[in-house]
Amino acid sequence: MKTKLFVLILLFAALIIMLTGCPTPTKFTLTVRTTPESGLSVSIAGVSYDTPKTVTLNGGTSTDIGVTALQEKDRSGQVTGPDTRFTFIQWNDTITNNPRTITLTSNMTYTADMKLEYKVTTSTSPAAHHYP
Repeated sequence: MKTKLFVLILLFAALIIMLTGCPTPTKFTLTVRTTPESGLSVSIAGVSYDTPKTVTLNGGTSTDIGVTALQEKDRSGQVTGPDTRFTFIQWNDTITNNPRTITLTSNMTYTADMKLEYKVTTSTSPAAHHYP
């Protein structure tokens, strides 16, 4: 009798799960940005992206986010090679760990504050002469 009751309860539970389905995990968005410029390289869960980047993850998920600490760009035709440099300072919540682990508990946005520096070159025309 106990075995029949147990089997009946299992069948009833299976029927409920089939009819209602399993609960779907809550999804949240994670957005990673950079300032003062977008288009810089960041990583989310070990995958590289250009900012801004938004991904959707299950609630409660822990993941690593990071930004390439030193990035150089060639923006000017007047200077040979990279002329603009971005270095990581901190995240918008003042955390300086890079990379860092975050846990998604809601839709979240993190912004990496980057220091912007410009390369400056000078020259003289005509070339300087040294006189005795």
